[in-house]
Parts: sequence; structure tokens; C-alpha cells
Amino acid sequence: RRSAASIPTSKISRDAVLQIIPDALPVGIVVVNRAGRHIFANDFFYRMIQSSARDLDGTGAPFCYWPMAELPQIQEAFREVITGSPAPQGYTLKFCRTDGSEFPVRLRVNALRSGRRILGWMAAVVDISTQVKQAEALAESELKLRGVTENIEDVVYVFDNHAKKILYVNAAYEKLWGRSCQSLYDQAHSFIDPIMEDRKSTRLNSSHGYIS
Repeated sequence: RRSAASIPTSKISRDAVLQIIPDALPVGIVVVNRAGRHIFANDFFYRMIQSSARDLDGTGAPFCYWPMAELPQIQEAFREVITGSPAPQGYTLKFCRTDGSEFPVRLRVNALRSGRRILGWMAAVVDISTQVKQAEALAESELKLRGVTENIEDVVYVFDNHAKKILYVNAAYEKLWGRSCQSLYDQAHSFIDPIMEDRKSTRLNSSHGYIS
């Protein structure tokens, strides 16, 4: 069931929104009315896009923080919201600041109601730049690791000792141990099974691992 906030009035306005949303909430908050016009944003959101109420209040889509290159995706998401069918899992999009720089955001949308009547829509917006950079750095590190290890004959693996799972194993595992890499990802304990079955030194001495 999609959640909704209740507005204690039949008309949506900044004052009405502030009755249910603290202006100092540490997350970006944006509100549009049923017609899709900008009604409210908190200070946190304005700082996020480096703008102010005078640039947004009363304006309609496309808004100034929508990058031109991202318009098709954002407009489709906005259409879903205005027609009353926002994605329950939220959206991952890109917004832009007044200087033109772009940043990734994650947002979730809820209806604003007065009784059963929908007055507008409220989006909670989170800047996920740090998470995206961390994911990109991890992907780059994995790519470099693969470049180094995929062409050597020894088995190289990375094991997460806390999660008890294999994070990476190179292709030499399949050649030397006769099992698929995927089987090791699915069941890390399967790594010790061949050792119990066959204690040949050529296998035991051809494995190099990193345990985190």
C-alpha cells in the first residue's frame, strides 16, 4: 500500500506543507500540486541544487534542476507521479545545480491528501553521489584485478571472512579445480571440498588468496 501524508486543509500551500514537514529535515523535500506545479521545497533541497524559492515556486515542468540530457527519463517518471502511479520502489535519476553540474539522486514519492482527495505529491530526495563514487571505485578496482589475474595460471581469490563468501576468483580455478567459478560464488565452502578429495600438491600450491 502506498503511503500518504495528510494535509489539514483542502488547499495545498507552503504553510500547509510546513505543518507536516519540518523545514530543517536533513533530506531534500519537493512538493508539486496535482497540476504538476512546484509548491514547496525545503532549504536542504535548495542548497542541494544551489537555488531558491523565487526560481521554483509556481513553475511547471521541466524544472530548472532537470538536466537536458536526462529529460526523457525524468519526464517519464514525472508522468507516472502526476497520473497517480509513482513507482513504489522510487527512482534513481540525475539532477543538476544552477552551475550546470549534475549529481545522482534517489527519490521516493508519496501522495499528499486531504481526506481521500489527493492534493499533490511529495518527493524525498537524497544525493547519492558518495555511494555512486564508491561503487565506481569498487568496479574499477575489480576491473584492474581481473586484468592482472585472468591471464595467470595460479588461482587467485578474494574471500570475505565476515560474510563467509567469495568476492572474486580468477578463471584458473576452473582449470585447476575442475569446478565453475559460479559454484564457488554460490557456495564458498565448496572450495575446501576438492582439497578433501584430492590433496595433490600441484593444486594446493597453486592457490593464492586474500581474506578480508
